[in-house]
Amino acid sequence: MAEPNLQVCPTRIDGSAVLFAHKVDRPRCQERQRQRYHKCFTCAWNNSYVAKHGEPAPAPVPGGAALGEPLPVS
Repeated sequence: MAEPNLQVCPTRIDGSAVLFAHKVDRPRCQERQRQRYHKCFTCAWNNSYVAKHGEPAPAPVPGGAALGEPLPVS
């Protein structure tokens, strides 16, 4: 089942992997930015970064599945 309008938080600007990532919707992302969440300054979804560079491409999920798709069972 697809999960619409979710993004990986944080999605690093430099493309580096993150130790812990969450799938969040836009309102939650905006709430974290307003509350100065400690990872927002390096995130490609940061409002300041998006204003200058545009929205990032969806982040890949380990295993090659798109965001919201189930990971393959091995």
